Amino acid sequence: MQVSVTFRHLDPSDSLKEFAREKVARVQMFLDQASEAQVILSVEKHVHHAEVLVHSGPFFLRGKDK
Repeated sequence: MQVSVTFRHLDPSDSLKEFAREKVARVQMFLDQASEAQVILSVEKHVHHAEVLVHSGPFFLRGKDK
């Protein structure tokens, strides 16, 4: 699965990228054709946001958390 990690208003670090890739890879065992995933990490007024978008064949999965 191809995973891209985007940082908004946050300093990019390799450890955060690797952590996000490991967590998204766990979703792959539930999907047949996981082809692309995008992780967006951002900070607004000291609140951290994470959004994950996964495209898998006809399915589109989206998850958000603060």
